[in-house]
Amino acid sequence: MAEKQEKKQKRKPKYGMLSCAAYMFNMLWRHERGLALTGILLVPWSLGAAALGLYIPVIVIEYLEISEHFSAVGLVILGLSAADLLLSLTGSILQNKKDTAELYIVMRMKYYLQKYYLERDFYLDYDPEVQVLDQRAQAGSESNYAGAVCFPMRFVDILSTVLKFILFGSVVSVLSPYVILLIALGCAASIPLSAWERKRNYATRDDRGAISKKLNYLSGDVAKNFKYGKDIRLYGLGEPLFSLGKALLGQSRREHGRVLRRNFVTALTGFLVVLVRDGAVYGFLIARAVAGELDAAGFVLYFTAVTQMAGVLSGILQGWSGICEGALQVSDYREALEVTGSMNRGKGIPLPQGPFSIEFRNVTFRYKGAEKNVLENISFKIQAGEKAALVGLNGAGKTTITKLMCGLLLPTEGEVLLDGHALQEYNREELYSLFGLVPQNFNLLPMSIARNIACTSREEEIDRERLGRCIALAGLEEKIEGLPLGADTPLDRQLNPDGVALSGGETQKLLLARLLYRSPRCMILDEPTAALDPIAEDRMYHRYSEMSSHATSVFISHRLASTRFCDRIFYLENARIRECGTHGELMAAGGRYQELYEVQSRYYKEEAQGQEGAESWAGRKIKSAAERKGLPEKRAGGAGRKKVWGRRCGFWPGV
Repeated sequence: MAEKQEKKQKRKPKYGMLSCAAYMFNMLWRHERGLALTGILLVPWSLGAAALGLYIPVIVIEYLEISEHFSAVGLVILGLSAADLLLSLTGSILQNKKDTAELYIVMRMKYYLQKYYLERDFYLDYDPEVQVLDQRAQAGSESNYAGAVCFPMRFVDILSTVLKFILFGSVVSVLSPYVILLIALGCAASIPLSAWERKRNYATRDDRGAISKKLNYLSGDVAKNFKYGKDIRLYGLGEPLFSLGKALLGQSRREHGRVLRRNFVTALTGFLVVLVRDGAVYGFLIARAVAGELDAAGFVLYFTAVTQMAGVLSGILQGWSGICEGALQVSDYREALEVTGSMNRGKGIPLPQGPFSIEFRNVTFRYKGAEKNVLENISFKIQAGEKAALVGLNGAGKTTITKLMCGLLLPTEGEVLLDGHALQEYNREELYSLFGLVPQNFNLLPMSIARNIACTSREEEIDRERLGRCIALAGLEEKIEGLPLGADTPLDRQLNPDGVALSGGETQKLLLARLLYRSPRCMILDEPTAALDPIAEDRMYHRYSEMSSHATSVFISHRLASTRFCDRIFYLENARIRECGTHGELMAAGGRYQELYEVQSRYYKEEAQGQEGAESWAGRKIKSAAERKGLPEKRAGGAGRKKVWGRRCGFWPGV
């Protein structure tokens, strides 16, 4: 643990200050040149405001001493007040422009970050080291007060401060050059402690970022997401979540408490230094005034200059500290954006023109930071155009295999081949175009049903005839015809008041329509019938079998009976492929597949027997009642029809 902490403390930025300055000024020049102009104008404004503040009291006192009439003094005061008002107004305008421009810089930095997230290789999202880099980049661009965003204008601030130091220093030097030396030494005494504070805060930033990420997840993703609401209320999970949030807040408070304590130590030391330094300077100034060496105007001038100069020197130190902090955040931001994956973004080999084979050779996969492998040295080959099924218990690695096929994840060991070629030989975007996926966890975008199916940038790019065919094939035609806007009806009522919310089964059909519209050369269906009723499920299986005739297809299911139409079935258990064959071959082998199949089918057999018993009991009751009343006998019917439907759909295997 101590070694880990020491490693964190020794973390150094990848880029130096000058490199970071060049990066930010280049961004500024390309996207927000107005901020550069504003920064240039702020320098003379700042110097003019400082000079006016220094000399206004002196000028007023001198005019009071030499003027015989107050009207002249009044005019001077009025003129100085007008100049001060004009400077204040100009400063407000420049400051507003600066704040607005910095907001644009924030949005630009966030845009680059989000664009990078969307375009980078998917497997990087699971890398803990990349996640840490993401947190650092987000911290540097979270608002216009973040160090990275303020970084360019810090140079303007420090230039203005240096010019003000020259202004006040030239005045104080007339009094005594030793006063400047004393003030400078007092400020220099605070430098080591400020550097220590900055380095310690930088070294522990990742700890605070990790806690902040958990808090944001709990207070944002969980507390404000509708899908968690039912479980939290029905199962009384509010109190445990509240306790967890309270514990995280406690950790956050302790971490930020350490930051505040370091800041307090630095501030207290600085206060004591200032107390000694300014006490000595003001004592010297008062002694000169008492000795008659300074008149009232001179005393006010030097007193103001000394006071402002001390503040200016502190401002230089704070500005430099802000520049150093900003450079660290810019470096973190750049480092995050420069993480690259190993997928090929250049020219790739030609894509297969039809269905293609998929081969795993000695593939082992483990998520970074995990303790055990998800897949352990598996090898198999799915032939071109073959219908393959992946079955097994939860956590067996079925979904992970499909992600490895698509290049969304990369093997820890071994390789995945498409048509005999490694994934990296294909261009990444072209590789993705080979696959169509109906996943377990899906996302529908807040736009029209048509665009959710066609996945186009604009409505006019949609092939309406093709869209209609896919909707009909997916079984969603009746639903869409009943909507006022048809396929142009938007989803998500939060952004679209006229939007529609689809049921689970309807959403599955929409995803199937999306798959059909894409018409990929490899179709992957990950539990596609999870939200469908049994009748729709039976229809879905038949549709899937028909539509996958032109493609290699992979089907994942927990219901083993639903995989019987596949050419081959792979049974996964404990990170390995334990059995492989057709349904008949696996049943004849008498292994784990056959055992699990019998366990699932037993439930349906028992249910069927229960229905038969209920039918017999109901028939006797109806017959008895009919004999008493002299009525013709009626059939109990319903249960019998269920039994026949169950045999037809294949949900009661062996019955």
